[in-house]
Amino acid sequence: MRPQDDKRLLYSDCFVMRHGESTFNEHNLFCGWVDAPLTPRGEEEAREAASLIGQQDQREVDVVFTSRLSRAAKTALLVCEELGADPGIIKHDWRLNEQLYGALTGLNKAQAMLSFGATQVHRWRRGWAEAPPATLMTECGPLFAPYTTDCNMREMLGCDVDEKSYESGKEGTESFLDMSARVADFWSSQVVPELAAGKRVLVVAHGNVLRALVQRLDGLSQEDVGQLAIPRCAPIHYRFLTTGPVPRPVPTPEAAHGAAHGANSNGARDWPSGSAAASAVTWQTRLLLEPHPLMPAASGGSPPRDKTDKLVLGRYLNSPESMGRKLAEEDTQIKKRI
Repeated sequence: MRPQDDKRLLYSDCFVMRHGESTFNEHNLFCGWVDAPLTPRGEEEAREAASLIGQQDQREVDVVFTSRLSRAAKTALLVCEELGADPGIIKHDWRLNEQLYGALTGLNKAQAMLSFGATQVHRWRRGWAEAPPATLMTECGPLFAPYTTDCNMREMLGCDVDEKSYESGKEGTESFLDMSARVADFWSSQVVPELAAGKRVLVVAHGNVLRALVQRLDGLSQEDVGQLAIPRCAPIHYRFLTTGPVPRPVPTPEAAHGAAHGANSNGARDWPSGSAAASAVTWQTRLLLEPHPLMPAASGGSPPRDKTDKLVLGRYLNSPESMGRKLAEEDTQIKKRI
């Protein structure tokens, strides 16, 4: 067989996805490093995501990375079970844990907006360098950031030394910028070597962690990542060339077709044609240390949006219409609990 006939020698694939619904999602609570388990609905979401991944090229997943929190770890395990993969390929890394939410942990998000103002809560949730407070004063007295690694409350996994040290050093809270640094370190040290070896990788993590990862992969600005929403169990597919010393991102066949016809990578024509070619290609600017040839100029505007006005990046395995329904459904569930 000629090397160019073996796609595994030329390409590597990475799927990234958020965990299924947790009990804290169900009640609209700030979760952070609290080890909230999946709900039955969350388990079903994980199985549905596995079916989408399994439809891609009929190839096996070689390695799965997830956090040390059970909602992500259980999602990863369920995906492996549905794909018929050995659970032994799952690797847990605390750097994929959700953002530390400080004293917001455990609070109802809607109630927090009433108490502290929607603008301030948005800055804590979607800001760049501002960490949620480690202490909050309320009518009932002060609230303090819980130290989740100081108690034996992990459903599936314990805590390691580095994890405890990090949480303690940050006093139970961190900014998006802080979290992005540990995610970048994880990506470079763990995922890049696997991609360089032609492996098929799955990363199962948390909403803010994936916002940081997608920002890195798609070259988003601070403004755009502040608007980015990652639905639960909606896999995003990235493909990389592996013929050089560093994995280089390439268009998927669907993306190349979409770029040529003014459509997005799923064939939809809802997005502005001026940026369709750029959106149809995945790239990894910071890893490559140079702009991707099809990456828009710095002043080229924001990435295109779907009908729900949510950023859609990379190549979602779900259709844009399905993504819109998932986001709208999650919003509706939250509003019902307010």
